Amino acid sequence: MKLEDSSSPKRRISMEIKEAFQGKQKEWAKVIAQAWADEGFKKRLLTDPRSVLMENGIDLPESIKLSISEGKEDEINLILPPKPSDPLISTALYAEQRLAAGSMCTAGYTFSS
Repeated sequence: MKLEDSSSPKRRISMEIKEAFQGKQKEWAKVIAQAWADEGFKKRLLTDPRSVLMENGIDLPESIKLSISEGKEDEINLILPPKPSDPLISTALYAEQRLAAGSMCTAGYTFSS
């Protein structure tokens, strides 16, 4: 069973996001470190994330909606992925295939000492 047509708008945007962040882990790590060290920078990151990321070498296409929120030590943020656009795809099967392919993040958390 095919997940989604590669020419679908959802698939195109998903690929744009993947390409925008590919190889940018060091840049993102620097943004995180600076936000932890500088309250003014963190405030700008949370209120104008696109500009701050661009200034730090992470340029996202305007077609991608962006939001950044600050996690808390006693909190895990779960993101509900979009429902498949193809009504013939079982949502459970779709989720299993996306997880197996490594293309769906189910939770994000950070440990600190």
